[in-house]
Amino acid sequence: FNIMTARTWGLDVWGRILGIGREIEIDEDTDWLGYRGQELQPFNQGTFYNPGATNVWPLQDEPYRKLLLLKAMANISDCSIPSLNRLLNNFFDGRGAVYVLETGVMQLRYIFEFWLEPYERSLMRREDIPPKPAGVGYTWFEIPPKETFGFWGSTLMPFNQGTFSGGYY
Repeated sequence: FNIMTARTWGLDVWGRILGIGREIEIDEDTDWLGYRGQELQPFNQGTFYNPGATNVWPLQDEPYRKLLLLKAMANISDCSIPSLNRLLNNFFDGRGAVYVLETGVMQLRYIFEFWLEPYERSLMRREDIPPKPAGVGYTWFEIPPKETFGFWGSTLMPFNQGTFSGGYY
C-alpha cells in the first residue's frame, strides 16, 4: 500500500488506481535520411528509416514511481501557479530550476533550466501527465543557462559561446 516501498506488482496496482500504465511511447529525436526538398536530412547527417523498430518502452520501477507520484500530486493539487511550482520543484529536486509561467489566456509554459531525460520529454508530450488546470494548454522550454545564447545580464552565454535555444515544444 505504500507507494514509496512498492515494487513492480505494487506499482502496477498504483498505476491502475491512477490510470497511468507502465509503458510509454518515447518519441524518437532521430532525423531520417532523405532527399533534397523532402525536409529530411542529407547523407552523413540522417539515419535510415526502420519501420520495425519499436518506440514503446516499459518504465523501470523508479521512473514509474516518480510518474505515479507526479500524477497523484497533480490530482490533489489546486493547480495554481504557486502549487505547480512547488510540485515540479519537488519532482525535479536537485536537477535545476523549473517553474511555470502563465503566458496568455488559458496557456501555461513550463521552463526547465536543464535537459529532460528522453522518457521525461515523452511524458511532457502527453496531455494527461503535466499537471495543469482543466482546459489549459501548455508548452515547455528546456533552456540550460550555461549552454544557451543570451544577452548581457540574462545569465546566459555570450556570443561565440552559446547556442540558440532549440528547446521549445
